[in-house]
Formats: sequence, structure tokens, C-alpha cells
Amino acid sequence: MSSQVRGVFQSGIKEYDDTAIKLPLKTAQRLLQTSDVSKIIIMLQDTERTPAVLAQINRLIEQHQLPLEARSWDDLAVFYHQVVNLFEGIFLFIKSIVSVIVVFMIGNTLMMNVVERTREIATLRALGLSQSYIGRLFVLEGIIIGIIGSVLSVSFGILIASIININGIPMPPSPGYTQGYLAFVMWDQDINLFWFSCALPLVTALIASIIPARRASKLVIAEAFRFV
Repeated sequence: MSSQVRGVFQSGIKEYDDTAIKLPLKTAQRLLQTSDVSKIIIMLQDTERTPAVLAQINRLIEQHQLPLEARSWDDLAVFYHQVVNLFEGIFLFIKSIVSVIVVFMIGNTLMMNVVERTREIATLRALGLSQSYIGRLFVLEGIIIGIIGSVLSVSFGILIASIININGIPMPPSPGYTQGYLAFVMWDQDINLFWFSCALPLVTALIASIIPARRASKLVIAEAFRFV
């Protein structure tokens, strides 16, 4: 059959562009010599509404007893989930490395405080302060360090993200794509990420303070006074 090309479109995905063509439904049915439709794709403005819309479609299919099957994109996007799991594994590894480094750095700082304040700790113990009280002092110090680190890190992160988001970062085409894109730091789109960024310094500082606090609380008063 003869047809007129009205235009050329490009999605940015090479595999899709090589095989995709847009034409009226009747024309496609005539080319395929059929009057049926094999698939209907419903696109939503908000992805979070997918479960509700899918449930509504399934109710309509059941009420009208239509020979149809409705499935969400989440069930069909196997490759997407594989990529997401890969990146989540990479980010988890990076977070673990950063957490270990932070624990050692804060632990080393607090341990040096114990060494430098040995005579001070001995004086406090001689005045009648209990071992648990001395331990709580160093744990509290670690918590304060974590809170300060949390506030500073989140503040600097938001500041840097805001500067980046002014123009974005030009990125090369992803694997399988033919067009580049602008990358933005969407820090305000996920509240869980914000709370995780606040909690990570605090938790790591708390963990790092346990061993120094235990060492400080276990100091023998007589030996601590002789420490030079």
C-alpha cells in the first residue's frame, strides 16, 4: 500500500528507533490483515498511581468479562529492575566503605581524647564519678560530633546540589541511547534519602564512641594519675 510520511521522530533509544513506526490503527490492521488489537498501553501522568489504575482496570475486565489481561510496567520491566539492583548494590558498597572510614576516624579521634585526658579522667573518677558516668560522657561526645557532622554534611550537600541544579551536568548517552541528557541532583524528591543522610553520621559516630568510652571508663585511677 502507498502511504505518506508525515515526519520522523527520535526517542533516543537506538533499538526502539530502528524498529518503531507510528501509523493509524486502521492502517496497521490493514497491513497485518487483522481486525484485532494485541496490546493496549495506558500511560499515566503519575507513576505512583499505577497500582490503583491497574486495580481499576482489573475490576472493569472482571465486570465485563473481557478476554484481556492487565499487567503493570513493573512486572514487565525485567531489565530495569536488574539495572536498579546493580546500582543499589554499588551504592550500598560505597556507603559501607564510607561508614567504616567514618567509624575509624571518629574512633581514632575519641581514642586520642582518652589518651590526652587520662589524668583528667582519673581526677573525675577520684572525685567519685562512676565508670558508667565516664563512659556516657564519651558516648555523648561522640553523639555531639555525629550531630555536628550530620548538620554540616547535609547543609553542604544541599548547597552543592543547588549549585549543580542551576544548569545541570551534561551527560553522555547511556548504553543503548543516542542522545545525551542533563543530570540534576533531585535531593528533595526522596525524603528517605534526606533522613538517611542525617542518620548515617550520627549512627557511625555513636558506634565509633563505644570502644573509647569503654576504655575511658575502665581506667585504673592510680595508674591514670601516673600517666605522662
